[in-house]
Amino acid sequence: MVSLEQLEIGELLGQGENATVHSVQFQSGQFAVKRLKAEKREVSTAILDIHREIMIMTLMEHPNIMQCKAIGEELGRPFMLLHVVSSILSHELPRDPEGVPFWIRWREVRNWPLSRALDYGIQLGRAIRYCHDEAFPEYRIIHRDMKPSNIGIMSDGRIVIFDFGLASLWKHGPNSTFTGDTPRKLTGAAGSLRY
Repeated sequence: MVSLEQLEIGELLGQGENATVHSVQFQSGQFAVKRLKAEKREVSTAILDIHREIMIMTLMEHPNIMQCKAIGEELGRPFMLLHVVSSILSHELPRDPEGVPFWIRWREVRNWPLSRALDYGIQLGRAIRYCHDEAFPEYRIIHRDMKPSNIGIMSDGRIVIFDFGLASLWKHGPNSTFTGDTPRKLTGAAGSLRY
């Protein structure tokens, strides 16, 4: 367990609907702390989401899943310490051709050779297979917010999936009430509409 007083909080790295991510110094290393926004600390669904995210990310071990370094509490609400990514996939992808001049788009596409796209696709596929089939016996982890801004690129070139705040556990196997063709109830609690 880490106390917030042990962390030297730095710049804002990103934020979502319920939480913020800041850079922090901890034990002479650079990390990121994800914690609830002040206005969400009393919202039960936000608290449940971060509890679930911490549980999932603490228990999973895969090179393409973001690792939780440590956990702690702030005013009785959980937070987690994460490794820092070098970049986010959404910042690396070529921009929309309608939003930039053709020569910039051409340069950005040229910086995305097929080998890089295939490498990232294979890594992402391995991470999703792990979530769906290997992480927890009899359960699938469904991310429900998979998009380029929730995929990080580590300094060693690995990509990692993060932001499991909307993830859901689905029971599968012979004792499951759902089969492959059984429709599931939609809750509306999912990520970005485009993805």
